[in-house]
Amino acid sequence: MQGAIPYWGAGGVMDSVDRAIFNEALVLLGEDGAPFFTPGKDVAYYVEGPSWINNHIHVLRPMSCDGRFLKYALNSVDYANYITGATRDKLTQDDLKQIEVPNPPLEDQRRIADFLDAETARIDHVSGKFTTFRERLAERRNAVSEDALGWLVAPSEGGVRLKGICRVVDVRAGVSAEVLPLLSVSIHRGVVPRSEMTDRLARADSFENYKICATGDIVLNRMRAFQGAVGVGRLDGLVSPDYLILRSSGDIAGDLLHHIFRSPRFIAEMASRIRGIGSVDQGNVRTPRINWEDLGDIRVRILPAADQKQLLSVLEAEVAQYERLRGKIDHQLSLLAERRQALITAAVTGQFDVTTASGRNVADGVSA
Repeated sequence: MQGAIPYWGAGGVMDSVDRAIFNEALVLLGEDGAPFFTPGKDVAYYVEGPSWINNHIHVLRPMSCDGRFLKYALNSVDYANYITGATRDKLTQDDLKQIEVPNPPLEDQRRIADFLDAETARIDHVSGKFTTFRERLAERRNAVSEDALGWLVAPSEGGVRLKGICRVVDVRAGVSAEVLPLLSVSIHRGVVPRSEMTDRLARADSFENYKICATGDIVLNRMRAFQGAVGVGRLDGLVSPDYLILRSSGDIAGDLLHHIFRSPRFIAEMASRIRGIGSVDQGNVRTPRINWEDLGDIRVRILPAADQKQLLSVLEAEVAQYERLRGKIDHQLSLLAERRQALITAAVTGQFDVTTASGRNVADGVSA
């Protein structure tokens, strides 16, 4: 039941409930689904007082150490040698027990924890400002998109069904898997090479069953399309077998159709057709997916070719400006995340004396 007790999962506090299963100082470490390989993202947390902790996070009871220091020490670990799992990063209890962390005298642990509490709070404050800037930028883009494209998403009695202007493409890689790049669909960037999103190697033993995406094809991550995970291919490549690939019949430009797919009104139409367990509105759908049978029933209006070209030109200019500004913000956030991670690692491993360190060149204010 809903309440005031924090409900913890691998990604942090997920909700609040009306009763606790713990009421003490604890260190929590993600078991599966935690951002083990995302710089600046915590995978360990220190909690005090009542809490409810789900089964996706390890519960550690500090005994001969400062719990806050242990949290920072665990957030400085390189988990590459400890994570298993074919499709989802998982830290088993046996692997957890193999992790080694520094263990300086208790007083030193407390001093380090005090220092990091203050310095990470300053970094998080600055990061929060940049995140707010990014959110406002996204709101502006959505408003522009809705104004320009919302009316093209037709009601049930108007326009034409997607089934009439798109077709599903399902060509498997086979031996071509050895020469084509692996692509992913980013909520913010559309279809991009997977190497630009992560430097971790894909886990699939073979990519022969992956689908071939051709330049100009529209690709949807069926599990996250209602969050904006859709884009147009800018090069030939391979995508997950679970992705949906669509090709325009020519009545509407593929690039324009891609913008329509990412518009707030079209995303709302997709969200209303999501199949899964739970509620899209509450963000708790399990195994959500949009199927072509449902997606293909959404109707859009078809503009004359000249009007399509003019609208696309306006949209591309707006997107270019948005990407430029968002890129600057993301760069600053990345630098702050790296700084935070490096600071934690250096402090817990004794690379500098926290009693003589202050500020660490992190500004209290930002401008953008």
